[in-house]
Amino acid sequence: MARTKMIGAIFWILFILFICFLPKIGFADNSQVQVNSSYNQDTPGWGTTRFNRIQEAVNNVPEGGVIIVNSGTYKESIVINKSLTLRAEDANDPPVIDGNKSKTTLHLKSSGIIIDGFKLIGGDPCILVEI
Repeated sequence: MARTKMIGAIFWILFILFICFLPKIGFADNSQVQVNSSYNQDTPGWGTTRFNRIQEAVNNVPEGGVIIVNSGTYKESIVINKSLTLRAEDANDPPVIDGNKSKTTLHLKSSGIIIDGFKLIGGDPCILVEI
């Protein structure tokens, strides 16, 4: 009888510890992610909440998510095909998205997309909207 009570008590202690620490053990919330050109595989959150390319963040953020982009120049052509918010971290030093003169800089293929605080250059065209 005493052994059963002890096992029961141990079970409840472990259960409470599991519930308390569950958010800290590998379940990253990727509804808000960050992009910085200096991030790499050694950056905590790399590939889930931290990226060095905007397109990778777009591909990994869920519908309705928020992508915060640090200042700098990002040479890429970006396709957004879900509702999300793409926001500059610093409005006084906006990130530059450079389509590199070969592609559309920003191709929007969904409704519900919010773009806030970017400078777009080098695309042909810079923005293409197909909803």
